[in-house]
Amino acid sequence: MTLNFKAPGILAQVGFGVNEIASAMTIANYTGAFFSRKDAARVFEPLTTLYDVQLKEIPLWLQSVRFDRSGTILGPNRMKVPLENKMPGLQIDSVEGIASFMALITRYVEGVEAVVDYVQDLLRGDYYIVSGGVLENPGQSHAKMPFSLRDHLCKFVNNVADADADSAQRQECVQLLHQLIQKVGGCRFLKKVTEHARFDNQKLLRQMLGKKTYIVGRPKDHFNTLSAGSATIALAAQANGANIRVFCMTDQGNLEIGGKSVTPRRSNPFIVTLWLIDPPSKLTHELGSLPLQESSKDVPNVMNAAYAGMAEISALVARQLDCNLAPADSLEIWRRAVACGVGAKWVVNPNSTRRLTLKLNDDSLVGDVTSQAGDLARRQVRGSIRDSKHELARKCASILHGFFRYKEYEDPKYDMILDFTTIAYSVGCLQRLVSNNSPLLSAYAWSIDCSVPGPNPALQMQNDARVFAEQMVGEGVGLTRIIWQAASIWGGGNLASNVVAVQDRIIGIVCPNVSVILDILIDPAYIAQHGIEKGIMSLNTGSPVTLPRDPTSGLVLAGEPMTDHTRRVLRKGGRNVIPETEAKLLFSIEPFSHMHGGLSAIICAWESGEVALRLNPATLLHNLLAKRTLQNWQSWSEKPSNSDELLPIHRSELLNLEDFSIEGGTGVVRAQGRFDWQLAAAGCVYKNEVIMLVHDEEVEGLRTARDENLTHIGPRNILIILCGGDMDFPEHQPRSEYRLNGEVFEPPSAGTPWFGSI
Repeated sequence: MTLNFKAPGILAQVGFGVNEIASAMTIANYTGAFFSRKDAARVFEPLTTLYDVQLKEIPLWLQSVRFDRSGTILGPNRMKVPLENKMPGLQIDSVEGIASFMALITRYVEGVEAVVDYVQDLLRGDYYIVSGGVLENPGQSHAKMPFSLRDHLCKFVNNVADADADSAQRQECVQLLHQLIQKVGGCRFLKKVTEHARFDNQKLLRQMLGKKTYIVGRPKDHFNTLSAGSATIALAAQANGANIRVFCMTDQGNLEIGGKSVTPRRSNPFIVTLWLIDPPSKLTHELGSLPLQESSKDVPNVMNAAYAGMAEISALVARQLDCNLAPADSLEIWRRAVACGVGAKWVVNPNSTRRLTLKLNDDSLVGDVTSQAGDLARRQVRGSIRDSKHELARKCASILHGFFRYKEYEDPKYDMILDFTTIAYSVGCLQRLVSNNSPLLSAYAWSIDCSVPGPNPALQMQNDARVFAEQMVGEGVGLTRIIWQAASIWGGGNLASNVVAVQDRIIGIVCPNVSVILDILIDPAYIAQHGIEKGIMSLNTGSPVTLPRDPTSGLVLAGEPMTDHTRRVLRKGGRNVIPETEAKLLFSIEPFSHMHGGLSAIICAWESGEVALRLNPATLLHNLLAKRTLQNWQSWSEKPSNSDELLPIHRSELLNLEDFSIEGGTGVVRAQGRFDWQLAAAGCVYKNEVIMLVHDEEVEGLRTARDENLTHIGPRNILIILCGGDMDFPEHQPRSEYRLNGEVFEPPSAGTPWFGSI
């Protein structure tokens, strides 16, 4: 997998091997990637030749826009490869250039689908700078935008976003948005994009792109707005080289955002003024309401993300909750609560069976609680003092009291401050699950509105940090909820992206700010070795060219490669063993397209240069984490059995079985010190049919009970993978039968790839 070749060029030049290049090309064809931008841009050629879509005059303030940008590629195993220019040869004076500019500046306030809408409207001539040709009057010319064009434009938008993933222009834009948060302050910045705000964004784009204004007394190069989203678009344009200046009209006066960075001053700028106070009456018409024909347009529930550091986000959340805290106080409480949360310990909820959930260890909530903190906690949480929510309230009340040191907290505002502390504590706890100690943890892209909780019917979850905090000490939180919470804190992710009912298959998400990826896709052996002790997910920047994902939502889904055949059943029988193997397995993440469509990710195990196993990452992760001890197996295993026999399964047999279940005994695979074979065994059976036996003393107990009745050991009809201790099998002993649909079959020789049904 390290053989290089010349085409497609850019990936080979940065050291990608044949396997990585093939995966990247498959993903680019489905989702889009920066290196396929030129191919995707060919969609504009027939529009210009057949529909007469043409570029008009470029305004002076846009002539300085440049697309050259450096960045990195995110490869396998968190490998980052720097690139000098990810958008070579692109100029603003073309239809492709204007469409790319539109995608770059609207991606901070809209999802992929809405950005595609903007680009389509641009091609129809709605934004003046491009003439839509025959598309401008479809009723007269009978020419309409081709329906299939939308998929091509979606790939094009993804190509542009991928090229901008961690560019210097994007970093400058994030810094400008930091300043915007400081100026705006109020919690309304995170409210969903209403049709009124979207209409204001469209007005800004039309005027910025050169449409003349007919409002008496208003210059063509000055735009007034009440929308922080419009200001965000203008700042993104400034970061990409446009000669644009953005001002905020506040109680303190007219303050410029990014004023120090605009050097040298250029003449004839386009000026955007965001009004954060009541505007003068002469601007009433300019800041007018939504036209009647626009008021019924359906607008997805999109939230603006707040790109800021700990100081800005702590102040923002405090304002959302009406805590009435000074910025310095909110920052210090937030810092203390996050630090306390980072020290918490997560465990797998022993009561979770079909759906894996994680929760905080009970010891994490234990600590000395003063009477003042205890009274505050009791006032907020009714019910038993032993209730997990009460324990959480006591923990967070202690953090709060450690800062204030007051004698009493009778003022109702402290209930809100306790909520604030709880949210910050949950952020720290979630940070504990991030395995790569990244500086990204202190750079938030916050898209959670803490002021009003609201359910998301698509995934039956709430975008409410307080609900998450209660779940992590109660029934536990599933991996999908953990991914989404991280995406909403550090990624700028949006609930509007989370509309597909695929909860059990979500293993990552590519967000505007970072990619949140479960470590099963990065280092599965690390998960096998440590469980959740060292974290289960990572935050990454760069172009994720080898990460299969949905083109519109960014969701990374686990593939189900073994749904096209009947499952094998392993029973006790009289067959001789297949010789054991000491071969080393290598693992790679591969794109997988099932018969139902869509692109997902699977894990391939390679042996002797061939794919020997295809594994579902979600199933593999579940089995690696769900049960790592024989304790309390009765409440976990639901499979009955009339047999107490051990069925030794040698590693070489896994390559032949690939996907099987056990009947009439307990399967045992010896994989001590071999994380590759632990992964192979855990991925070959269904969820909740595996115990990863990592404790030496339990392995010893199983060894001494091998020839005895196993009633006191416990689970049957499942697979036990020996990860610790020292236990071996005799070289020759009766072998199990292999059955398919009730018939005994002869497995192929060891090491032979075996796909499909027999």
